[in-house]
Amino acid sequence: MSQTPITVYKHIEAAFRTVVTRRLPEVGAKWLEVELSDPKLKFEILKGGVSVIGKEIPNLELNNIKTVSDALKFFLKPSTPDPRKGHPTAEWFEAHKGELPQNMQFIPYAKEHGVKRELRSKLDKKEF
Repeated sequence: MSQTPITVYKHIEAAFRTVVTRRLPEVGAKWLEVELSDPKLKFEILKGGVSVIGKEIPNLELNNIKTVSDALKFFLKPSTPDPRKGHPTAEWFEAHKGELPQNMQFIPYAKEHGVKRELRSKLDKKEF
């Protein structure tokens, strides 16, 4: 059973209101008007929102969030894919692979593999 967007929005709003009012119980009904000018307060509220709602905030969006209302608007906005292109060096290698020697290839850093510079020569480069 899927929820309607209105139901989902109400759940997100209620969850985020709980995060804000736990941190600032004195704001009451004016919780949306809270300014996030204090970096520590902003961090605590946004971290709580991310953990409760499960939507990461990209670094590009952090400067746009000035109030709790801005943060709620972000959390209610549907997720969009990152518009930035892939790795520029990998794209260059892909575009010029016919011109390059066979022993020259691009090996992306894979954080989940824990590949370190000194281990790259020991690993089978084709598994990436």
